Order: sequence, then structure tokens, then C-alpha cells
Amino acid sequence: GMGRPVFAQARQHGLKPTLSADVVSLNSGDLFHQLRLAIAFDRWASTEHVNLAGEDPLAPTVSAYEALEWVTVNAAEALGMEDRIGSVTVGKRADLMIVGGHGRSAHPRIDPAATLVFQTTPADVETVLVDGTVVKHDGRLLEVDETVLDERLDASAARILERVKTAGATLPGTPPGGMFAAIRAMVAGDGQPR
Repeated sequence: GMGRPVFAQARQHGLKPTLSADVVSLNSGDLFHQLRLAIAFDRWASTEHVNLAGEDPLAPTVSAYEALEWVTVNAAEALGMEDRIGSVTVGKRADLMIVGGHGRSAHPRIDPAATLVFQTTPADVETVLVDGTVVKHDGRLLEVDETVLDERLDASAARILERVKTAGATLPGTPPGGMFAAIRAMVAGDGQPR
């Protein structure tokens, strides 16, 4: 049940757009993909009238640089943490991500913001610093055994699916009437979808 993202409405009310991923069990939590989907939708929605008139938009309505602000400075401000994170500024935490290298997605290097928004994938993230501490280097998480992590994730998914099966349900699926109807029923009643 995904409706239209509310970029235009946010701007009309003076709100700065931000992005997140809320259902990483079914979709990628990778914000690079979310960012590409979001900017594509925003550009389409803001030029729909032009396209419906049989015309072609003459310029992008939102730049890649503006879209990067959705997941950096705007996100920090939405969290009330703009004094600590969201931009590379003296006195703020050193939360940094270094992407690129020799991968094809890092080329051509004409517009760095556009390369980040339209070409970068998690595989391109070479180094990550959190508050100045390196947590990923040369594409590998430090102090995390990825094999063990993958095993734990697979085991967790198996336990969840077994509980769903034991309860007599199946996944995936959408409840009758849609997800929002199920949520409203759960809130109004005993916690069980109706």
C-alpha cells in the first residue's frame, strides 16, 4: 500500500523532504535505491502536466544535489540533530562515507552529486566513519563477522516464518481490505486483523 510520496505537499508547507526505508524485510533498506526512486518520482510528478500535454520537460525540476540534501542535511534537521550531523562542518561528528574507486559506477566523474544519486550502490561504499571511528574499510565491515551475521539473519527469518506458519497464516500477502484496514482494525480492537 504505497501512495504518492508527498514531496510537493511538504514543500507547500515549508517542510524539507527526507527519506527512510521502513520495511527492510521486503525491500532494500539501501538509501541509494530509495533516493533514485524518490528523485524519479519527484521529477515525474512535478512535470506530469507537461508530459500529459504531449511536451517534454526542458530541465530537471529537482537536482541531484538537492536530492542528496534529503538524506543528509534535511534528515539531520528532521531528527533535531542538525547541530551534530548532516554536513561536513567543523565541530560536527565525523560521520562520513567514502564511495567510488575504480568501479564503473563511479565513472564518468562529471557531476559528483549525480554520480552519487544515479550510479552509486552499497558495493561502491569503500569506507565509513561513525563519529570519527572507521567501521568499514576497503568495502568490509570491521569488527563484524559477516558470515555469522548472515547466518543469524537467515535463522531469524526462518523462525519468523515458522511462527507465521504455526499461526495458520502465509506470507507474503496483503490482508483483506488492504494493509491500512488491517492496521485500523488492530488499533481499534484486540490487536488482531479482522
